[in-house]
Amino acid sequence: MKYVRMPSTARREITGTQQDRKQVLSVPTFLRVITTAAAAGILLLQGCGLFPAEPAPSVASLAARIQRHIEQPRFSAAQWGIKIVSMDTGRTVFERNADKYCIPASNAKLYTGALALDAFAPGMRIPTRLYATAPIDSKGVTNGHLVLYGQGDPTFGAATETGAAQSPFDALAAQLAQTGLKRVRGHLVINDRYFGTPPIGAGWQADDLQWSYGAQASALTVNENTWTLTVKPAAQAGQPCDIIQETPWIKKGEEGEEDAAPQPVNIVNRTFTAAAGDARGIGLYRAPGSDTLYVFGSLALNDAPRQSALALPHPSEAIGRALQAALEKYRISIDGGLRIAHWLDPEPQDIPERWIPLARLESPPLADLLKQMFKRSQNLYAQDLFLQVGRQTAGTAPASACAPAGLSCTTEQWGVYALNHFLPRAGIQPDWARIQEGSGLARANLVTPAATVALLQYMNRHSAARIFKEALPVAGVDGTLKNRMKNTAAQNNARAKTGTLQYVYALSGYVTTAAKERLAFSIMLNHYAPPKPGSKVPPAPPPIEDIDAIVVRLAEFSGHS
Repeated sequence: MKYVRMPSTARREITGTQQDRKQVLSVPTFLRVITTAAAAGILLLQGCGLFPAEPAPSVASLAARIQRHIEQPRFSAAQWGIKIVSMDTGRTVFERNADKYCIPASNAKLYTGALALDAFAPGMRIPTRLYATAPIDSKGVTNGHLVLYGQGDPTFGAATETGAAQSPFDALAAQLAQTGLKRVRGHLVINDRYFGTPPIGAGWQADDLQWSYGAQASALTVNENTWTLTVKPAAQAGQPCDIIQETPWIKKGEEGEEDAAPQPVNIVNRTFTAAAGDARGIGLYRAPGSDTLYVFGSLALNDAPRQSALALPHPSEAIGRALQAALEKYRISIDGGLRIAHWLDPEPQDIPERWIPLARLESPPLADLLKQMFKRSQNLYAQDLFLQVGRQTAGTAPASACAPAGLSCTTEQWGVYALNHFLPRAGIQPDWARIQEGSGLARANLVTPAATVALLQYMNRHSAARIFKEALPVAGVDGTLKNRMKNTAAQNNARAKTGTLQYVYALSGYVTTAAKERLAFSIMLNHYAPPKPGSKVPPAPPPIEDIDAIVVRLAEFSGHS
């Protein structure tokens, strides 16, 4: 069959993976036309699916249509993994490779969210505290250190925060001033050792790490550990482009703050400005662990500025300098300067219970963090929550439970241990899901569609079921599904988690049929590269539309299981 596609508005899918930068097409609301008639006549292809227009009155006919869809020749080298189950009857509506491993991409966040809700109350908040290690005397002086102690609040210092009257650094400094503190004879210690684990998740790839979706997880976070690079054409052709590093956690121009805003990275500018009308582009490269960012390529004189959201290499250092500036504003002096305490640094043991609490800020409740994680597919939030569970588990389980005798587990490994003990309670066999980290960015994560549907069924019965489901993106309404399945039976109906990596596409969640039957589904398409123009296979819709077509068909289904 040959398909003729009408124009569709391009959009950028907001995901937490490398597809953040990939243009995809929104779900069309027009009919596609098959120009080559099949057998007896021409079929109309509706909405976002490649299905006949007539309704599917039985499960058998519904399954047959799904089967025909996924067995098209263009999928011959790919692997579909599908499981669809009625939550009302428990019957399986459709399955294909339901017990085979698939790479879930950000569908792994479903496991992280369920694990977090099972471990913590929905109202749990994550604190960030300032301590003095010695008492404050009558003159407002402490002979100890001032310690900023983070516990993994991913919203701390986020530019997207709303309703905050002042920056978190000003808020902490204002609380300190109320205690009467004026001078610290020791150091300002930025302590990010709450998570005893590498800042990069297990299995994350090197080429992800310079981008915002690959931002490192940490016990102390600022602006979601990201910053913005802007490249503009110079005033004259032949000149290097202008490069601006934007750090929104610093309000430049305020007294004492300008010097506290060092650039996030060292820039090597290999760009030039081309003549007006020349087709050009900008490239970026920062080696893992390096502070040097190479900017290369060119922009034409009349080009608009190009912006990129990038990962912050050293969030704790940025936080320390921002807090120093705020303390200076409130006339609190630090004799010893700034010191960073990382997880492997040979520092004395942290004993917060022996320190003197002076100031405190808290994250939004867990329920709100889950909405950010699910709807935006935010990797940092997912990994930080995964580490929260790991930290709690490490404090309660025997040390030998996580690793063989003589070895020590990281906080992330304790998170994996906690997840593997949670899965059987959710009715999932341990070998159905192999997850290494919390975000889904690792290509080594493996799950079966059957495991994911079992998880969705368990969370539908969970005491936090409403919070879990309300946090998911809603088709055609918000999050990563805002521009998908619009003007279909799935709009404002299907709630599901998206997942996208290179050659990996996934969607798992809930949908209600036209007959009001509630379904849980997991649809994963792995190892799929859409046919290129000029290939022997006819042109095809974007992969997400192939998945959405199945969900729309489920929403339209008027039969019963």
